[in-house]
Amino acid sequence: MVRKIFSFLFSYLCGSLMFSYWIGKLIGKDIREVRDGNPGAYNLFKTGGWFFGFLGGFLDFAKGFFPIFFLQRSGVLDNFYLSLSAGFSVLGHVFPLFLNFKGGKGLAVSFGCWTALTYWEAPIILGAILSLLSIKRFFGKEPSPQEDSFKVLIAFSFLGPYSLIRGRSLIVFWLLNYFLIIYKHKIELKKFFKLKGA
Repeated sequence: MVRKIFSFLFSYLCGSLMFSYWIGKLIGKDIREVRDGNPGAYNLFKTGGWFFGFLGGFLDFAKGFFPIFFLQRSGVLDNFYLSLSAGFSVLGHVFPLFLNFKGGKGLAVSFGCWTALTYWEAPIILGAILSLLSIKRFFGKEPSPQEDSFKVLIAFSFLGPYSLIRGRSLIVFWLLNYFLIIYKHKIELKKFFKLKGA
């Protein structure tokens, strides 16, 4: 039990490392003042350019990937508790200890966790669906935050059936991940469905 608690705490603390926000501060930008106020890699990209945006995104991905990869290789947890640990990584980014529990939306860290758990299968599914839903970006049309949130919801919905096929233990992480994704996008999703219903 001590190992499990340590693993959850370790994953949460790693998730709480707000790299994109800190990089923004280092270059004199407060990325929480941009677009939707999300302290994540996309807003760092919008304010600091592609290099800093890529760096922030990579580090946010890495803080999800490496803790789970390490715990996986150490053999201290079975698949069920490994999935719970992945959930704590995303929880750390969404409610970070190091940013007064006001974090980002958890996309990059989720990609990192899914990569460690499924050896790139789930991220390929997510990436393919998001790319198909974002075709208009290639024509220079900037989607609204509401549209982006709906696309994320659709993409992560596909991981539910995938998790059932891949292994029941993944359902634990998918449920936690899906709930946190919906929670962090709730304002944009409400606006999206309100506009569609108008």
